[in-house]
This record gives sequence, C-alpha cells and structure tokens, in this order.
Amino acid sequence: MDNNRVLEILKKYPNRIPVILNVVNKEIKLQKNKFLVYPSLMVGMFIYTLLHNNNLKSSDSIYLTTQNGIMISTKDTFEYLHHNYKNIDNILYLNCIKENVFG
Repeated sequence: MDNNRVLEILKKYPNRIPVILNVVNKEIKLQKNKFLVYPSLMVGMFIYTLLHNNNLKSSDSIYLTTQNGIMISTKDTFEYLHHNYKNIDNILYLNCIKENVFG
C-alpha cells in the first residue's frame, strides 16, 4: 500500500488502526483482509467477529501472529499491537492461521 494512501486514511480516521491480514491457509476464505479497528478492541473480539462474519465452522479455529511469527494473545488490544508491531508505513500486518480443533 502506498504511503500517500495510508496518510490519507489516517487523516480521515485518526482514531482507528489500519490492519491487513495475510491469510496463511488458503482454506480460509475471508470476505476482506483490510480493516480499520478501534485501538481498544481486543484481539479475541476481532477473531470472534472474523469467525462470525465469514461463516466458518465451529470446529475451525483461527489465530493471529505478527509478521515475525510471534503469537498474539486474545487479551491484547490493537493499541498494544500497533505500538509494538506496526510496520514502517504505520500499518499493522498480521498473519491469520486456521487450525482444525477436533482433528
């Protein structure tokens, strides 16, 4: 994403954090992969919303990692993630990985 577009988005939505999800497992079909989230949103609620809005099965579980492969706790807020793991272009890039819970 070019820097001018990012600055434009941040100017329009100063109280949101831009997040881009990279889907690692191709079995996951997300409707979109770019989000503007509130800083106070917890990762657990974000994952719940992803599962609910994309009609994934209850036996499927997804988890998020940073670009460095660091596992993200569901209790972390996006403000914490953005502060610690944002990219140089001020965007938070996360990996979305699917895991089958029941084998």
